[in-house]
Amino acid sequence: ILALFISFLLGTPLACWVALILCLISAVNAPQPRFLFLGLAVLSLVMAHAGFSITSVFKGQM
Repeated sequence: ILALFISFLLGTPLACWVALILCLISAVNAPQPRFLFLGLAVLSLVMAHAGFSITSVFKGQM
């Protein structure tokens, strides 16, 4: 969750991929709540894409 927040703050695709990989590793290692971690991975991907779009819009207006 901290990685998700950091990736959203930075708004960079790189941080998003790091969060995605961490969530996938957690999903593989987790005994039962796999769907939770897979959902977090998808959420991190969506949030990073949204954050990247938002930052590119702000950079375009500067």
